[in-house]
Amino acid sequence: MDGISPGYVLTVSAPLGNVRSRALDASPLWYVAAGMLGGSLLGTVWELALPLLGGIWLLAGLVLSLPLPAPQLRRCARLGLVGIALTALQLAWQAQELPARHIARVLPSLPPRVTIEGTLSQAVDTRDAHQYLTVELRQLEGAHGWQPVSGLVRLNVHTTTLTLLPGDVVRITRLRLHPVHSAQNPGGFDFAGFMRWRGLYVVGGVSNPEHLHLQSRPAGFRLDRRLAQWRQHLRAGVQERLPAPYAGVFLAMVLGQRSDLSADIQQSFRISGTI
Repeated sequence: MDGISPGYVLTVSAPLGNVRSRALDASPLWYVAAGMLGGSLLGTVWELALPLLGGIWLLAGLVLSLPLPAPQLRRCARLGLVGIALTALQLAWQAQELPARHIARVLPSLPPRVTIEGTLSQAVDTRDAHQYLTVELRQLEGAHGWQPVSGLVRLNVHTTTLTLLPGDVVRITRLRLHPVHSAQNPGGFDFAGFMRWRGLYVVGGVSNPEHLHLQSRPAGFRLDRRLAQWRQHLRAGVQERLPAPYAGVFLAMVLGQRSDLSADIQQSFRISGTI
């Protein structure tokens, strides 16, 4: 370069803060991981009511919106706030007391068998030789007659021939209900916790499909009903055009319905690791 004689060593110095800033900018994932993991951990530690949690989250959001120094640390703190919200908010919501007429609170006072009435909240789930219904309860008939009730129940119906759709109002007689339980194996899957996360505290079984009666169907357009109808029509069309066992394999791979697969084919899928 002009003006610099040979033999001289050119030294360029920069503030230490700028060097650190460039190093952090070159590795942006550290604050993503640290913020989300740290926030999620704090979210599981705090046990706060929803109003208090919302107020703290709003105040922290306002503070972090200010032009504070150290932009990398500010991003980390913001992601930590997101982690806290995703965990603590969910835990606080789950901890809310159930309504007085919720099926989980009414269940201990019910007789062994009851009649329920409610609306299908989602499409029928077909698995093996069973179909699972998720019913949003309206009322039930117990020892003291009909009474209003709320909450979801999941029913295992021993058939694969139901053509019910979301929004259908159904009545089930001679139904036995019981709380959701998890397996007692240490370290096993927490099935009860998973079901509570979905809003399900009570399950039941319908051994005789004749105990299930369709009361009414909703009027007007519903997207979830159209999708469920499309799946039913596709299943019927595939079964008409493809012989067994190819129809069952096609439906299992496209729709996730394993009810038409034989036990031998399901075992083959398990052994090959493609289940």
